[in-house]
Amino acid sequence: MTDYAALIQWVVLLLSLATSLGIGWGKRGSRRWSKVLGCAALAVAVGFAFTTLAVYANEVCRSTLHACQDHGDGNMSYWFFPLFATPLHWLLMLGFGVRHEPFVVTASAFDLAVEAALGEIQHGRSVHQRCPACASLISVERGDPAQAATTGRIRLRCACSKCDRLFESL
Repeated sequence: MTDYAALIQWVVLLLSLATSLGIGWGKRGSRRWSKVLGCAALAVAVGFAFTTLAVYANEVCRSTLHACQDHGDGNMSYWFFPLFATPLHWLLMLGFGVRHEPFVVTASAFDLAVEAALGEIQHGRSVHQRCPACASLISVERGDPAQAATTGRIRLRCACSKCDRLFESL
């Protein structure tokens, strides 16, 4: 008689791992403590649920299908594969639950004013941009005349200094 007890339990274990992967994929998002602890609780629940399924699968295999041999107390060694894999369930849920979203930086009103002022400088026009905070015109200071040949520094300034920026050559 061929004994399929180990094979059936490995199939149950693989199903439990696939379930953990699916749960992790469904709970994608940023990793917070609540998610880490929630996934740990779910991993324990998956471990116990699939251990129960392993017990029933072993019983059906032995009693109904007669495809598994009775190993006495050794039958229990086939039951606990999913329960012993609980840490692996947890890691799969966390590993496949991360959503990599692009980091987006929104330019402030000051950055937009400075960018517009730089655009005017690059096109050879005089700057007519105003600071969003103090409403003063953004002034343009060229680098040190003594160092003008070596550096192309441009400093943009406003009255409140929120638009103050220093740029190396344009």
